[in-house]
Amino acid sequence: LESSAVLLRQDADAFCAQEAPTNSELGELRVKWQTVSQSWQSIQWLKVGPILEESRIFRMQYWPDSNDAVAKGLADLLERQEEVTPDFVAGRNVGAQGLPALEVLLYSDEPDTSLLTADDKLKRCEVLTAVSSNVEMMSKQLLNAWLADGGNYRATFIEGTGEFSGPVDVVEEVVTNWLEQLERLKDEKIITPMADAR
Repeated sequence: LESSAVLLRQDADAFCAQEAPTNSELGELRVKWQTVSQSWQSIQWLKVGPILEESRIFRMQYWPDSNDAVAKGLADLLERQEEVTPDFVAGRNVGAQGLPALEVLLYSDEPDTSLLTADDKLKRCEVLTAVSSNVEMMSKQLLNAWLADGGNYRATFIEGTGEFSGPVDVVEEVVTNWLEQLERLKDEKIITPMADAR
């Protein structure tokens, strides 16, 4: 997650530094977003430790978004007259901080909202780079929290200390998290979309 988030942020910076980025370059940036998103999907089910701190799990991906937090948060950032910085983004609505906000920015193909043709494309790029930096920062924080020479949450997890009452508690928590994720996948990512398709 961390390495793909770094690449996404670097590519977002490079894309937005150009006067007239191309559709092909936007496509390459979308691929970088997909890689980060897939990396996140592979770990987001494990809801223990650092991912829960500072609401990182929701800041990284606020979904399902039943109250339209992503659109509202993104609109607030785009309407801001002052420069939108990564630090500013990190303190805003969770919907505007992570992968869904980037998805909206990257996949808007309407002429008035596209990163290539919108009248406010410079502001959209400013928001894109700030949110990309925020995703990178959260990814680095997560990685550091697990590393032995960082927060060493790995030792807590393996030994069953800290918030756990022992190794058995860790296994139970992992199994519970996994079963909850399977239910969530079934209910929110399979049944709901299939019902909408009918």
